[in-house]
Amino acid sequence: MKNTLKLLMLLLVSVGIVNCAKAQSLYIRGGIGVGLGLNPSTIGTNSTYTSYVDYDNQANSTYSYTQSPDKKSPGEGLYPEIAIGYMLNSHVGFELGFSYASGFSTTVTNDSTGTGTELGYTGAQTFTSAAKYSFHSFLITPSIVISAGGDNKLTPYGRLGMIISLASEGNMDDNYSGSQTSNAPNYDNTAFSGEEATQTTGTVQLGVAGAVGVNYKLSSLISIFGEVNVRAFNFQFDQTTITTDTYNGVDNLPNLTTSQKQINYVSSITTTNATAYNAGNPTQELTQAVPANTVGITIGIKLNLGGK
Repeated sequence: MKNTLKLLMLLLVSVGIVNCAKAQSLYIRGGIGVGLGLNPSTIGTNSTYTSYVDYDNQANSTYSYTQSPDKKSPGEGLYPEIAIGYMLNSHVGFELGFSYASGFSTTVTNDSTGTGTELGYTGAQTFTSAAKYSFHSFLITPSIVISAGGDNKLTPYGRLGMIISLASEGNMDDNYSGSQTSNAPNYDNTAFSGEEATQTTGTVQLGVAGAVGVNYKLSSLISIFGEVNVRAFNFQFDQTTITTDTYNGVDNLPNLTTSQKQINYVSSITTTNATAYNAGNPTQELTQAVPANTVGITIGIKLNLGGK
């Protein structure tokens, strides 16, 4: 009788171990997502200015000035991602995700046109600027996964974890041009154009990420998934460097001092009457943190590498 009970208990333990092993599962998934900014910041100000000045009769002079903010979240954009995960059982697992935040691209424009008359002569001044801003970052996301489990084709799940933002970078490329013209005698009509580009790197930042979604099982090996996700992290400035500075086709970058072409962002600045200016040192400014929070959707494919 005792031997029979021992055999029965051994059988039950063996079945439990087998079932537990089956419930465990290694998987890999990949997808593409899009994120929309939750709390956009003002990147720049679009402006349009027009004026007419009659120097012979000021009452005829007019002007118009229009401004509008250009607001974006740096994190707004595409999110290709890949992740590897391991389910401890049918309901709980861990995942390590890798994604590239190919963030927003927006252009801030400034246009100015001024005309005037004096003593029968007319003149005009124009200026236009188009500054393109963009952002990207590499994200690592360790998470806990909670799944409804079961053998149904459609399985809901949730995921909650942290974001590690690495190699963040913001870029600005400003192309501008202008002119000064007049029909007055001996007036030297001129035109100019130039480009200035900067690169701003960010510090390593921690944030949070979460998602809810569903897996649809196509086979024991392949599933497709769709989810709604939230990402919350900051782009905190570390250093800004001027990378391009040209005027009428002439490269002015070699003529800039270190203090003119590089800014280091710090948490505090102390200056005294004894502080000496050194053109060979980078300029210091207080650091800034811009929220890159997004809500978005992701779709993709999941491959089960073991277990159910």
